[in-house]
Amino acid sequence: MKRMSKKAWQSVALGLALALGMYAATPTEAAAAQKPLAIEEQGSFTVGGTYKEKPGKFTQENFVAEDGQRAYGDFAYVEYQKPVKSKKLPLIFQHGGAQSKRTWESGPDGREGFNTMFVRAGYSVYLVDQPRSGEANLSTEAVTPDTPWATNPMYGDKTLYVLSRVGHYDEAGNPVPNA
Repeated sequence: MKRMSKKAWQSVALGLALALGMYAATPTEAAAAQKPLAIEEQGSFTVGGTYKEKPGKFTQENFVAEDGQRAYGDFAYVEYQKPVKSKKLPLIFQHGGAQSKRTWESGPDGREGFNTMFVRAGYSVYLVDQPRSGEANLSTEAVTPDTPWATNPMYGDKTLYVLSRVGHYDEAGNPVPNA
């Protein structure tokens, strides 16, 4: 009988590990077994940023035009959670380049992320998206000449107000909430 090589044994071991892994508890089941989070306060806010106005007059008849609208960008976006009976000092999570606060929200396999782990441990947690990334992805100025939004930032404050059915504008141009 011929002996199996070291590489063959490693392949068999890997196959067994993968097969057994399929029968283990999924991350979702493991998370469900934990106690629910007790959150005292949660929310989000922006920091900094700039406005860029587009000349002209906004009209509801042509609400998708940029005229008379403004763009908002170059801000940081912060999402936070404060547990009940939180510790004195919060934790602030800052992501690396070309990433977002999503880095801290959960593992790639669905396990809890660092933010939830630390909230469970009693810390208030702040997740920051740097300007021009993640949920703070809008810019009002070009980073480089080939930046797509360099000459066309998203002018749409009034368009979004109308399209989202939040309200409309009266003849004087004042916002009026829909009833």
